[in-house]
Amino acid sequence: MSIRRVTVGCAAVAFAGLAAAPVWAATYPPVGPSPTTSVEGVKSSQPQVQPAHSSLPFTGGDIAAITAAGVASLAVGAVTVGVARRRRGEHT
Repeated sequence: MSIRRVTVGCAAVAFAGLAAAPVWAATYPPVGPSPTTSVEGVKSSQPQVQPAHSSLPFTGGDIAAITAAGVASLAVGAVTVGVARRRRGEHT
């Protein structure tokens, strides 16, 4: 399979996805009556307890590890492509 075929295939899939996006968006938000909500106020006699430290919770990931894994994956892919080209005799 040539690079040109892969590029044309990816372009066709991307174009089809972009062309269909307005169709997918046409059904959002759902049509119909919106649900009604009500809030009842309740008074509490107990004071709210504040946490010992006021910091935001940790919600992220380890960026260094994710970056290292991505770079390692790219390196493995590049080596694999290079070995495959050498075996087929495609020296570029």
